[in-house]
Amino acid sequence: MRLRRPDHLPHGEREGFDCYWKQTRSLVTFIHVLVVIGVVLIAGVSFSQCAKGNGDAHRDALQWASQISDATQVTCTERDTDGDGYISCTVFRREMDPIFIECATGVAWTSGCRAPKAVIRTHQ
Repeated sequence: MRLRRPDHLPHGEREGFDCYWKQTRSLVTFIHVLVVIGVVLIAGVSFSQCAKGNGDAHRDALQWASQISDATQVTCTERDTDGDGYISCTVFRREMDPIFIECATGVAWTSGCRAPKAVIRTHQ
């Protein structure tokens, strides 16, 4: 529904109404633009984070393991158990102890692999 200019107002009041109407319409348009930009940003960030999953973490682990000459296999867990955005991966080596690393998942704002965090477990 569109408001029409009140032609029955005297000339001076009509100009004031036009100025008010243009300002109001500009403000409403500005608010609509901000809302659309906000929705697009939220959707874009959500999609990009959901699109990156544990497959990327496994690929990062394989890339990390490729730098080790005796690496034979890489396995990664399916779930981030401590909620830090990294999953645990194990790099198996020929006739040696495995190497434990953590690689970023889709919910982490970082990428790549790192040494596991030190965890102190207390028995209560």
